Amino acid sequence: MPYSQFTIDKVKRDLHLTTVEAVRFFPDSIEPVTSSPRLQIILENLPWAIAVDTKKARSEVTYLLQQCFLQELGKGMYLY
Repeated sequence: MPYSQFTIDKVKRDLHLTTVEAVRFFPDSIEPVTSSPRLQIILENLPWAIAVDTKKARSEVTYLLQQCFLQELGKGMYLY
């Protein structure tokens, strides 16, 4: 189907889909979570990595954030 003929209504009709609207996806209240000191340091340095704007800086921050989030979740696994 060409993009010009693509419509949500047509997809819903052809694939027999229904949409549910006006239902809350997230709970009404989410309890705040305290971050670790390591995550706080990484987030404080995030503006620097953005300002440097090199692939290496973005890669390093991404790696550190991934490791920190995995540690926070208690998974204890490494992505690299």
